[in-house]
This record gives sequence, C-alpha cells and structure tokens, in this order.
Amino acid sequence: MPEQIDPRPADAVPSESHRNGDAEPPGTVATGLTREQLPPFVSPTDILLVSPLHREVIAELRWAYEQCERGAFNAYLGQYLAIVNRTVEAVGDPGCARDEAANKTGVPPERVALFYVGGE
Repeated sequence: MPEQIDPRPADAVPSESHRNGDAEPPGTVATGLTREQLPPFVSPTDILLVSPLHREVIAELRWAYEQCERGAFNAYLGQYLAIVNRTVEAVGDPGCARDEAANKTGVPPERVALFYVGGE
C-alpha cells in the first residue's frame, strides 16, 4: 500500500487550527491555495498517495529546485537534467537522459528525476 504523505513543502507550517487537528479554514487547502486557484480537476480533499520510490524522486526534485534557485543550473538553461542521488547524471532529451542516467547508476528509470531548467 502506498504511503500517505502531506503534499505541502517540507518547510510549510500548518495553521493553528490545523495543528489542533481541525480542518483548514474554509476556502483553503493543504497547498495554501484558495479554491479559486486550484485547477478544476483538483479537490480540496484530495490526498496524495506515493510509494517510497516516488518519495525519493520528489526529494530529488525539491533539491533540484533549490539548486536552480541558487543559480547552480544556469549553464543548463532550456535543457532537461536527469538526477539521481542529488547528482546530475545526464542532460538533454528527457527520454534519452532518463535512460542514460538509469543505465549509468543502475536504478530503474522511474527512480530518475527529470528536471527542466527554464529561463526567464
């Protein structure tokens, strides 16, 4: 059975009412978005279920986002990075980069985090 996790960022601080076990205030969801800001297919009561493998990929993507914010990936603008264990293992076309990183590290392709470095 997949593990249930909180979809909020690791550093998110729950509201006082949520800390006490109450539901979030009306009009907000765990993401901090109002109902009007949610895409139409997302319900405020949705629960994210993920496996341990997906948890690892999510951690890699959080790390990549932090690195990108610091400017560490500026040399890769407009490219996809294939990341395993906080290391950029391949760069380029998403499918090829994922396969190359999986072969290089011996992990299944599903374990490789793909991160696009967008420009401004």
